[in-house]
Amino acid sequence: MAQAKFMETVVKMNFRTGMKENGESIYSSKSLRNIKDAATAEEIMQVTQALASLVSYPLESVVKNDSFDLSK
Repeated sequence: MAQAKFMETVVKMNFRTGMKENGESIYSSKSLRNIKDAATAEEIMQVTQALASLVSYPLESVVKNDSFDLSK
């Protein structure tokens, strides 16, 4: 039977940093590592909102990625 061992959580904050000549948005991101696996979505959003308030660009999205090591 396969097993999944938790490795890490990475939260990626995506900011809109400008516009191209053709009107498309330009994005930049900041990744946050060493997130506790017990952190709730609400706690993560509170932290990212607080950090985003320190940046002059608008926060477009927050993505949480959990990584697992799969083995037999």
